[in-house]
Amino acid sequence: MHRVLRPGPRPFIAFGVLFGVITMLLLGVALAHGRGLQMFEPIVGVAVLYAVLAAGVLRARIVVSDDALAWRPPFGLLEQSVALSRVTVSVASVLAEPEHPVTLEIFAGGKVPALTLRLKLFRQNDVAWLISLPQLKVDR
Repeated sequence: MHRVLRPGPRPFIAFGVLFGVITMLLLGVALAHGRGLQMFEPIVGVAVLYAVLAAGVLRARIVVSDDALAWRPPFGLLEQSVALSRVTVSVASVLAEPEHPVTLEIFAGGKVPALTLRLKLFRQNDVAWLISLPQLKVDR
């Protein structure tokens, strides 16, 4: 088994809506004060910020192999991993959507998680598949 989970469209839509609203507010303020062209730079700044966030999200990966699980966070430099044979229990944290956990804390014998996965970036069906893996021993 080797599977790579990549981010779904959800974070891009959320960021798009947020930055779209900010852009519309900037344009509204500029037009109300007769400064339409002066708002070009802040709007470009909003677009650049969106691009940076989107690029970070695109970097995120969860790689599941036969013997290990690896996590590359969106803005982290280092990939973290845990051997599946060391996993003692995993705990899923749920907020509003019980079928799509926010995080998965994977413990490997200690009281501190060996790995914490942020799952909201990923597609719901990929998260359901990950949570169903018997090697992760998810405590429901």
